[in-house]
Amino acid sequence: MQSSHSHLLAHSPEAIAQLQAGLAAQGAEQWSTARHHYQQGIQQDPHWAGLYVNLCATYRATQVTQPAERALGLALRLDPQLGIAHYYAGLLALDRGDRETALRSLKTALAQDPELPETYPTLGEVWTEQAGLEPWLAWLRQHPLPKTIQQLAPKQQAAIAFWQGLAWDDTDPVQAEQCFRQALACDPELGNAAAQLGQLLARYNRFEEALAITEQALIHLPEDPHLRLNHALCLLSLGRWDEGWRAYEWRRYSDQNPWVQAAGPEWNGQPFRGTLLVLTEQGLGDTLQFSRYLAWARQRCDRVVLWCPQSLVRLMETVAGVDQVFAGDDCHIAYRAHVSLLSLPRLARTTVEQIPAPIPYLRPIAPLVNQRPLPRQTSQALAVGIVWQSGPHMKDAARKCMALDPLAIALQFPGVQLYSFQVDRSEAEADRLAAQGIVDLAPQIKDFADTAAFLAQIDLLVTVDTAICHLAGAMGKPVWTLLPYAADWRWLRDRPDTPWYPTMRLFRQSRPGSWTEPLDRVRSTLEGWVRSGAEPSRSNPASRQSR
Repeated sequence: MQSSHSHLLAHSPEAIAQLQAGLAAQGAEQWSTARHHYQQGIQQDPHWAGLYVNLCATYRATQVTQPAERALGLALRLDPQLGIAHYYAGLLALDRGDRETALRSLKTALAQDPELPETYPTLGEVWTEQAGLEPWLAWLRQHPLPKTIQQLAPKQQAAIAFWQGLAWDDTDPVQAEQCFRQALACDPELGNAAAQLGQLLARYNRFEEALAITEQALIHLPEDPHLRLNHALCLLSLGRWDEGWRAYEWRRYSDQNPWVQAAGPEWNGQPFRGTLLVLTEQGLGDTLQFSRYLAWARQRCDRVVLWCPQSLVRLMETVAGVDQVFAGDDCHIAYRAHVSLLSLPRLARTTVEQIPAPIPYLRPIAPLVNQRPLPRQTSQALAVGIVWQSGPHMKDAARKCMALDPLAIALQFPGVQLYSFQVDRSEAEADRLAAQGIVDLAPQIKDFADTAAFLAQIDLLVTVDTAICHLAGAMGKPVWTLLPYAADWRWLRDRPDTPWYPTMRLFRQSRPGSWTEPLDRVRSTLEGWVRSGAEPSRSNPASRQSR
C-alpha cells in the first residue's frame, strides 16, 4: 500500500487526510470505506499514483477484477517507475494465472524499489515455481536484503531467511547457519529450516547439535518425514543404533529414499514357514553391506528370494542364505511376507558391538577369477586397486570424490602396480591412466561379479566411499577407504576402523574438502609396507591409528 512515507509533502492536505483515513479503514478490512476515501482523495489530487494503487488493492481484496486492473493501469501511466504498482501488477497477473507476467512485474517492482518488503516472499515463490530454486538463490546472493524485511509477518520473514540459508549453504556455512537459525526463531514450525540446519551441522561433524535441533523441531512437527530421517541419521552416526534403527524406518516416507512397494504383509522378524521376499533399496553399496543379513533371515523362514539391481544379480547368487535372485519390475514369485533389506538390522537388533555375519560373506565366482587374470608386470609388485569417484547420482557425491591425479600420485612409487577399478571413468581419465602406467580394468568389468573376480587377485584396494569398498570389505580384502570430513552415518565418528569390516581401515579428512592430509597418510603407510615387505592381508589395519 502507498502510505505516508511516500512524498506526502507533494500532495494537498485534503488528499493526505483521505489517504490516511483509507489506510485506517483498509487495516480494519473495511474495504468499501477505504475505497470511498481513496476515491475522494483522487478527486482532490487526480495525479497521485499511489492513491490509485491503494484503490486497486481494495478492489482486489474483494475480488473485483476489472476495476482493480483499471485503477492500476492509471497508476502506472502516472508513474511507470512506481515499485508498489508493479508489485500489484504481479499480484493481479497471479490472480489471472499468468505467472510469467507476474515474475516480470515482481522483478520490476524490486528493481524500482528494493525497500518493498512484501515483494520478496512473493517473488521467491513465483521464481522458484517458474525457473527452479537456483536462479532465485543466485539473485539473493547478489542482492542484500533491506531492513524493511523486518516489517513482514514472522512466517514471511522465516521464508526469506530460509531461502538465504539455502543461498549460502555451500559457500558460507557460518552465514547459512545464522539464516537457518533466524528462520526457526521466526517460525519454529518451519520444518525445512530445521532439516537444512541439521544437515549443515552434520556436514561439520556437529551431530549432537544437529540432533538437538531436530528433536526440538519434532516437538512442533512430529510427523515430518525429513526431520524424522535426519533424526535417525544423527542417532546412527552417534552409535545409538538401538534407537537409530527404529527411527530409520521413517525413510520410507521421505522422498530422499525412494521406497519399493510390495503387496502382502511386511515381515516382523519372527520365524515363519514360507518364502520371504527381500527388497533392496538405495545404493548398490547398501545392498553389498546389508546382504550379510540374508543368512540371518534365512534361518527364520523356509526360503529367501532377493530382488536387486541387475548389476548385482550374479554376485548376490553367491550369498549364503539366498535361494533365488531376480531383477526387473515384474515379480511372479509367490511369497508369504516381504521386507526391505535395510530393515533387517532393526529386526536383528544390531548394535555397534554385535554385527552379524562372519567375513567373508561375499565371494568371487571361481571360474570368473580364472577367466579374468590380473595383468601383472612383475609378481613382486604390490597390486593396489584404486577408485576415486562414486556415482554422480549418489547423495553427497561431490564431497566423497576426488580427482584421479592426486590419488595416483600418492600411490605411485617403485614396488607398487596400480589397477583402476573406476568403471565410469571418462575418456580423458582413461588416457591419463595409460600415460601413468595404471592398468585400466574398466573394459573388462560388466557387473559386480567381474569386479569381485579382480578384487580377489589384488593385495589392497584404496578407494573413496562408494560401493566397491563394501564389496572388498565383505570379501575380507584389505581396503583403505578415504572419507570426507563428515562421513556417512555407517562409518560412525573419529574411528580409524569400522565394526562392519575388520579388514578395512578408514582415512578421514581432518579439514572439510581437503584430501591432502589423508592421502599423505595413505602414502606413508603404503611406503612402509613396501619397504618392510609386509603383506597388507597379514596386517591388522584396525589396530592402527589413522586420525
